[in-house]
Amino acid sequence: MNRNRLPEIIATLDDELDDMANDLVKAVANEARLRVPFETGALQRAIHVERNGEGSYSVIAGDDDAWYGHIVEFGSVQSGPGQPFLLPALEHQRLRVGELARRALKDL
Repeated sequence: MNRNRLPEIIATLDDELDDMANDLVKAVANEARLRVPFETGALQRAIHVERNGEGSYSVIAGDDDAWYGHIVEFGSVQSGPGQPFLLPALEHQRLRVGELARRALKDL
């Protein structure tokens, strides 16, 4: 008998997509840590992931001590041109979205 698996697939899809987003954002954070200019290591250690809700995550480059991630990324009048590390990491990892989606969907 051929049964309809659509309800089962829909029920697991949210979890699969959330896992995919989590994997992707962790990869962005890891790559950003490798790309960030290293002086004291404080900014590198401050790069972390925050969950905003189901399937929604942010990579944060900074904390209370290393608050200057945006200045390193984009530059300023006083510090000069930026040394991008977060956007290049995101662009590089963006290429993996298709691979992660295929892997998540093939198991359904």
